[in-house]
Amino acid sequence: MNNEMENNILTFQDEDGNDVELEIIDAFEISDTQYVALVPVEEPAEDQEEEVFIMRIEEDENGDDILIQVTDEEELETAFETFKERMADQFDIID
Repeated sequence: MNNEMENNILTFQDEDGNDVELEIIDAFEISDTQYVALVPVEEPAEDQEEEVFIMRIEEDENGDDILIQVTDEEELETAFETFKERMADQFDIID
């Protein structure tokens, strides 16, 4: 995962090697585990809905924070439910 942080914008590379900018819109903790919610900076096409990505914050061997994709379905569901509760007043969230 390649990323650079400028304010709340991170640049990742997708599976095709294209740069994709995501904005951190929330950060939260569940049972001593930290998460961030990110959305694409680029507006979705009119026929598409905006996606939200939930990633876990971990430390690498140097003590630096890194973002890890959440692959466990139960963990992802718990984190997404927490995000929805926190952001219900700011976003119309569709499951």
